[in-house]
Amino acid sequence: MKEFYSAALAGRFRDAAAICTSDENAKTWPNIVLDCIDRIEHHWKLDHISLIEVSDGFWTIRRVLEHIASLGVPMTAQMEAHGRILLSVPLREKHSFGAQHLTEQLRRLGYHVDLFLNRPNAQVVEQLNAQHYDVFGVSVGQDQSLMGLGNLIAEARIVSENPTLRVILGGRSFKGNQSAYDFLGADAVLTGVEDPLASFHSLIGTQQSGSESRHA
Repeated sequence: MKEFYSAALAGRFRDAAAICTSDENAKTWPNIVLDCIDRIEHHWKLDHISLIEVSDGFWTIRRVLEHIASLGVPMTAQMEAHGRILLSVPLREKHSFGAQHLTEQLRRLGYHVDLFLNRPNAQVVEQLNAQHYDVFGVSVGQDQSLMGLGNLIAEARIVSENPTLRVILGGRSFKGNQSAYDFLGADAVLTGVEDPLASFHSLIGTQQSGSESRHA
């Protein structure tokens, strides 16, 4: 873990990516990334590292996560049992680190998560139509991305391979009262107060309980 931390702070993307994609770390790389994030935060608070190192560290981590996402993540039987999630960061968004971090946290808990970064809505809809997902999440960091979001959610529900798909929204654009965003048609909106991990777990639990009752 120290090797990854050192590579991230120095901006050595190739070295950092090689550590996470090695056979030795195939199952533990999410822990390596999360440990690095914790180390950066801790050492920054203690004034042991510079702002440049913090910036290089998080930028390198983001590139590594994007690289890993591009390689695909194999699904295990445990992940299938826990639930399937599709997370999307809209095409207009410039920042996706929060969604990438959440993705790894969810995978660490055993969920199967596919992350679509800056993909056109048509590709997101196509993916929802092609595979079964319990929850569809969208991370919105700037208000421009709210345009057409309601239409995307409506289309997602129509074409989804799962007729009871749950939709959750989050990101910096959502603030204040959740009811202000009812017009978008989501099942849950995270406005900064809610725990995203607990919210996803709750939605998946509701979704799977409904599925069990229909097949009883």
